[in-house]
Amino acid sequence: MLDVTFYHNPDCGTSRNALALLRHAGIEPSVIEYLKTPPTKDRLRELVALMGRPVREVIRERGTPFKALGLGKPSLSEDDLLDAMVANPILINRPIVVTPTRVKLCRPSEAVLHLLPPSAVPKVDLTKDDGTPFLADEVFPANDDLEDHLAAAGLPTDDLRDPGRTFTATGSSAGRRSASAASNRTGPTSCCGRSASCQSSTAGASGETSPCC
Repeated sequence: MLDVTFYHNPDCGTSRNALALLRHAGIEPSVIEYLKTPPTKDRLRELVALMGRPVREVIRERGTPFKALGLGKPSLSEDDLLDAMVANPILINRPIVVTPTRVKLCRPSEAVLHLLPPSAVPKVDLTKDDGTPFLADEVFPANDDLEDHLAAAGLPTDDLRDPGRTFTATGSSAGRRSASAASNRTGPTSCCGRSASCQSSTAGASGETSPCC
């Protein structure tokens, strides 16, 4: 079984849903409720470094004393921000998921799927605790079906097969894709013949969003 540590806030829907996904995958992580047991400054620095992100991208603003503490000042160093996060753990964004090979801030909750081997990804449709479905992304190159559907919609296809260009189909965790479709360079359209939500991207782009919770 994959050895996973999960920095959790049980009051956060995103954190609860990411934890539920791991459990659906048969993984019972070591759960640390970081508001009760915050990481040390050195451990937090290590986690952020392993994510490959600046500290500011891991600090939480909404529902925290971020503004009251003046943490938006660009003059503050990463050391200053880490000090504030350790003193006020609510400033640590969540959930942070640690595996033997990667550390990731899993927002949205489906981002935890990127940490799992393909064999562990749940093969059934699952719903979040608010009743909405979990979504999963499938990255694929341009193909004839995609080109035909874009052309039929009167949308440009001349750069469709540029080197490095990929598309992302978003659908349920079991692989049944949503009925809407969009490309980030063309606006709403029906594309790739899969009833998919398609987003044009370059290789390596995550396309992740940050929900409010």
